[in-house]
Amino acid sequence: MVKASEQPMKMVKVRAGTVNKMRELEVLKDELRVAGQDGEGQSSSSSGGADIMQGLYAFSQTEPYIPDPVVNVSCRCWKASFSFLHQTLAYIANVNLLRLDVFLS
Repeated sequence: MVKASEQPMKMVKVRAGTVNKMRELEVLKDELRVAGQDGEGQSSSSSGGADIMQGLYAFSQTEPYIPDPVVNVSCRCWKASFSFLHQTLAYIANVNLLRLDVFLS
């Protein structure tokens, strides 16, 4: 996370790494173009090809993100999968014990 009141060291054009990010950028550009036409009129045609810029920050300008602790979480899916695993292992163990009894007798 960026520390409070920090200014970017450099501004660069936003680059789309995925198709979804490319679509988000196209929508954002359309929204900016529409907002510019509503407020400025003719001046938006000169900024129609303007790129969306992103700020770059140094390591000293950031701090690590620390999420809130997880409290009172219960997941039934884990219980179901563990019970299935327990039943499967018990079946395998019984089969192996039966084979061992046959071998010893």
